[in-house]
Amino acid sequence: MSSASRWAEKPASAPSAASAIAAAVWGPLAATCAEPRSWTAAVLCGQDAWFAAPLGDLARARHAGRRYDEAARIYAAAAALEPRAPKWPAYQSMSLAAAGRIDEAERALAEAERRGAGADLVAEARGRIDRRR
Repeated sequence: MSSASRWAEKPASAPSAASAIAAAVWGPLAATCAEPRSWTAAVLCGQDAWFAAPLGDLARARHAGRRYDEAARIYAAAAALEPRAPKWPAYQSMSLAAAGRIDEAERALAEAERRGAGADLVAEARGRIDRRR
């Protein structure tokens, strides 16, 4: 029997070796990607938003240490990783206001409002901007 006829006789329902390997690899990875619990899993799964929260923690620490420009840059990075979250541009606006960069703070706050920031968060950011004027 030639190799071509062996392939032709293969039943359509039998999984190929490639599909079996893919199922063995991607099945567990799909479960891991549903809720990554480590940086490695987030990278493998392409879930960049997972990194936004640790960046937010770092930015809050920079803001508390009065390193407002650094905090604003880090909040901008978090906002880029999680483009629907309104909190990052709102917090960025507070850091920019603290740094005295009022025009940029206004733009960041407008972005937070566009993303659907809550009234309390907007009011807090607006208050900080107004106090710096």
